[in-house]
Amino acid sequence: MPTLLPILLSCLIVPQSSHPPADLADFTWLTGEWRAETERGTIVETWGRPMGDALLGMMQITESNHARLYELFVIERDVDDLVLRVRHFNRGLVPWEAERDGPMAFPLLRAEDNHAIFEDAARDFPRRIVYVRRGDRLEFRLEPGPDSTIAVRAFNFARVP
Repeated sequence: MPTLLPILLSCLIVPQSSHPPADLADFTWLTGEWRAETERGTIVETWGRPMGDALLGMMQITESNHARLYELFVIERDVDDLVLRVRHFNRGLVPWEAERDGPMAFPLLRAEDNHAIFEDAARDFPRRIVYVRRGDRLEFRLEPGPDSTIAVRAFNFARVP
């Protein structure tokens, strides 16, 4: 009977969360201007500093000196969690038809030093948006759901001085 006591007591102990809720200040490592050269053209992504309950960013793809695509994104507090919201625009700031009802929303799944994963489990692609910073390099990945036929899309940015 004494051997059951530790087992019974362990059932009464409430496990602590594996990590505390993320704070916007934890994302200052994104701040700045980032540039990548890709087959689609030059991509420039810019993140501001956290202000209030949001961290705002924007992106532009330029090909042959012609702006092709704009993106507006924000990490903002939504109740108790952080959410990455993304909205795409064609030239003339015309929103994408697929996003006419509003931006895509990706709740924060996990955040660690210089690494963040946002996920919308209901989406096929992208299911996850991943940011990883290593020094003056920023990797950005769009990851598909497990049953998707679309491959991971990865972009490697260099910090613009």
